[in-house]
Amino acid sequence: MTNGVSAQARDGMTTQAARTHWVWPAIAAALPSRERFRLLAHVAGSDRVVFPEEAAAYALAMRFGYARLPETGSDRADEATWRRAWRLVQLVDHADLFVALTRGRRWFSGQADVRGNWPATGPFLAVTFHWGAGLGSLGHLANAGHRAHFLSGRFGEADFGNDSWRMRYVRLRIRAIESATGVPVIYTGGASSQIADAFSRGTSVVALCDVPVPAGRSAIAAPRNGLLLRMPLGLARIACARRIPVVSFVAGVDRATGRRHLEIDVARVFSEPMSLAEVLADRLESHLEHDAAAWHMWPHAAELLC
Repeated sequence: MTNGVSAQARDGMTTQAARTHWVWPAIAAALPSRERFRLLAHVAGSDRVVFPEEAAAYALAMRFGYARLPETGSDRADEATWRRAWRLVQLVDHADLFVALTRGRRWFSGQADVRGNWPATGPFLAVTFHWGAGLGSLGHLANAGHRAHFLSGRFGEADFGNDSWRMRYVRLRIRAIESATGVPVIYTGGASSQIADAFSRGTSVVALCDVPVPAGRSAIAAPRNGLLLRMPLGLARIACARRIPVVSFVAGVDRATGRRHLEIDVARVFSEPMSLAEVLADRLESHLEHDAAAWHMWPHAAELLC
């Protein structure tokens, strides 16, 4: 036994990761878009392929009052139905990696209904959430004429329970992100000077704000609907201090049809971090109210919501 998990259990989780992150997404990516979605919906609904985090995701969604689905119209979905919906979003997002690597930047535009526009000029800070399936939106941003560094944490195999399938997947996703944006990823943790340099060069930055804040790093907690959403403070400080316009966006998935939608909010300049944090918390709450099962971070919600 290691960390309370048997070798047999770890092997089972690794086998599942091969299926959830590689086999089914790669098979689906080879198909035309409609057939791709039909296959992923079938896999998600079969209950033969599951993510180890599903039970925790549903339990925390229940705890925070978001165990409901727009397609059922119920106040609370049963666990099996909610988990299938969450599972489908994960599978679509994973398949997008292989689609992006094999079909380039323009595959997303023909499958997405777009509301709003990217700012005409940069630099700006584009902020999104682990909601829906966002990889295609990076190519959409690049096609609009913007160079933008994506901010990412550094990951090692220990972060994934020494699951080599997941670690290789993350490495490949970083490659896909850099291919979509056309510029290198900036790794967080002492990256303030790199971010500031990017803005000075007129290059934009893309960041996810719904990430657990590592110990020792500054965070800000924004109140929203009786909860506090914790998010990193450093990037907000830079954007406010330099008067960098901030635009939030999400890329969602219609679970009935597979059709995508990209929502780009109007860019705003903020004078202090709390105002920015409150707006981002409000946007995340709005997306969760619309479709909570599209949020990837439910397994980590206890670190993000309080």
